[in-house]
Amino acid sequence: MAEHRVSVADDGISSTSRLVDHVYRWSAFEGVTVRDGIIVLWTDPGAGALVPRSAFSAPAAEAAFLEAVRGHMAAAKASQA
Repeated sequence: MAEHRVSVADDGISSTSRLVDHVYRWSAFEGVTVRDGIIVLWTDPGAGALVPRSAFSAPAAEAAFLEAVRGHMAAAKASQA
């Protein structure tokens, strides 16, 4: 697997690698699952943005990421209502 960089912004998440760039708007996400060594930000059944849990330096950094993601997702859903 190629190295990816994931960044969180007010409008969504960007995932970049040497060959591919993805931009996910907050409204694209349907939910978050944390299992074993991976975080999945679901966009469709069976599809989503994957973030390895090993990417975080500490459990607190992972928790902060998840809190930010969930907050942005909730705000996006509220603005669509």
